[in-house]
Amino acid sequence: MKLTIQAASVHNATLTVAGNVINNGSKDFVFDFDSGEHFYFAVGNGDGAHKGQSTTEAALEHIRDSFTMGDIAADAESMYQQLTYLHREFNGLYPHLKENEHAGVSMCGAYGVEDSLLTFNAGGGAVFLFRDFTLMPLSDATYPLGYNEEEPGMDVWTVEEPLKQDDVILICSEGVMDLLDSETIEEVMSYSKYPAAHLIDEATADGVEIPLAIIAIKVGEGDFIPDMIDEEDLPDDTGAYDAWS
Repeated sequence: MKLTIQAASVHNATLTVAGNVINNGSKDFVFDFDSGEHFYFAVGNGDGAHKGQSTTEAALEHIRDSFTMGDIAADAESMYQQLTYLHREFNGLYPHLKENEHAGVSMCGAYGVEDSLLTFNAGGGAVFLFRDFTLMPLSDATYPLGYNEEEPGMDVWTVEEPLKQDDVILICSEGVMDLLDSETIEEVMSYSKYPAAHLIDEATADGVEIPLAIIAIKVGEGDFIPDMIDEEDLPDDTGAYDAWS
């Protein structure tokens, strides 16, 4: 499956793009990805009270290194087991955690086999499917990794609807949905050629300085704007994404 990927992050948020953990706070990630039948992407926030950035990066690296490629249902169980393991490990790293404290490890992502998809979420991140000008949520917010609860408080969802040409999977780190509502995201997705960087700019327009990361993954090649839009009718882009045109 041919995928076109854009990723953007600020303030040292962590990205896992095509299995490579990236952590430099830049906005300059644009990838064409063509690597067989599998793909895997994730974002992490790292804005925690207990050196959350380093533990977020460690969590993403652990998932990347231990994830198995195979049947989508089996991989959903495998992903849940990995998240449960990480939850217990980080609680062990921080035994002094009190109620309502956590290690600051939030992460969410998507994994695909052929045209099937599963998403996972630990914390307040969000995964969406943008199709036919409509933004559809694919995950729910949960407790972050390391939250001081007996149950992990995180989950994995198997998406029943197969992916099709021009679908866009949008993965947002924790914090993005506190700054942007679904209507704003849907509007940007409906006309922007560079939605990941465009949404980061929207989220930080008022001077917000927290780790944020977004990955946009289009099924197929070319611009992210839907085919039925006439490019002459698009508004002028401003900000970081304008430099990519």
